[in-house]
Amino acid sequence: MRTAFYISDGTAITAEVFGHALLSLFPVSFNHNTIPFVETEEQAHKVLQQISESFQDTGERPLVFYTIVNVDIRKIISKSVGINYNFLDQFVAPLEELPVYRRRHGRYVKAAPCFKAVQT
Repeated sequence: MRTAFYISDGTAITAEVFGHALLSLFPVSFNHNTIPFVETEEQAHKVLQQISESFQDTGERPLVFYTIVNVDIRKIISKSVGINYNFLDQFVAPLEELPVYRRRHGRYVKAAPCFKAVQT
């Protein structure tokens, strides 16, 4: 049976919700493995090992759903043998293109409005 991993440098709730929503569209069973608070490169490499072992055990590439803010850790996880879904790049990156949003410490905050002085 294929495994679905839900990985985050936070609680992993967002990765789980998005991942479960996608998987609910398919009449297939999965083993589910949630791994929250992956905050160091050492932890990320251990997660990569778990994903590789799952692939070796089942012969099926695991699905890897992740929401990782830390760029270095995200790069490590993106190298997994699994089929990777980076939700932050898919859904948050377009928001960054809007002039009123900017990223701050892994969270998105509404920026102060930009006004030009208009003289009448």
